Amino acid sequence: MSQYLSIPNWGDLQHYKDRTPPWIKLHNELLEDYEFECLPDASKAHLLCIWLLASRTENKIKADPRWIQRKIGANSDVDIDGLVRSGFLQLNQEVTDCSQDASKMLQSLQNNAITEREGEQRESRAEGEHKPAKKSGRSVFVIPSPEELVAYFESKESTSVEAKKFFDYYESNGWKVGKNKMKKWQSAASGWITRAKDNKPAFTSQTPVVNGFAQISSQGKSFDQLMGEVIK
Repeated sequence: MSQYLSIPNWGDLQHYKDRTPPWIKLHNELLEDYEFECLPDASKAHLLCIWLLASRTENKIKADPRWIQRKIGANSDVDIDGLVRSGFLQLNQEVTDCSQDASKMLQSLQNNAITEREGEQRESRAEGEHKPAKKSGRSVFVIPSPEELVAYFESKESTSVEAKKFFDYYESNGWKVGKNKMKKWQSAASGWITRAKDNKPAFTSQTPVVNGFAQISSQGKSFDQLMGEVIK
């Protein structure tokens, strides 16, 4: 924020109100002013020149002693502090600069807020990408591969042949159990394996009959062959 010096009661010294004056008023009663009498002679001369300088700067003088010394042509340092303390000069804050600084500060805060929001959004997206999806109440059925079925059937002391039968059967009916979609193929496979182990050769109209006995095959062998093995 910049500062500037001004002359108090400038209207008493200013003749022209709306433009830069070619001269200023100087009242002789100044000689009766106690504060003026107390000033060093150099400061008195500097003050008169500073009044002239104020008439050229619309009563806004840069608060820079070196600049003032150069502008008034002084050969010695200008005691600005002494003139301020005595009340002949007044130190002011540039109002327009204050508003500009406030505007810059507000803009900076807004930019910071936007940056923080963008950072939070990026973090939120990153968390969403790495966060596992919430499980719904229902599990999603995934059709097992033939390799998975073979491994499962063999782990249950069944065979790859039964695994292929299981896969072909349910692949053909759309992996349904009755009219409903299959939910867990392991359960269906366990039931299949159990039924396959407990299944006995069925008697059909095509089964040969000898002497009133059905010739039911087992493991590819005829009844006579089985009986022959038993007799042996």
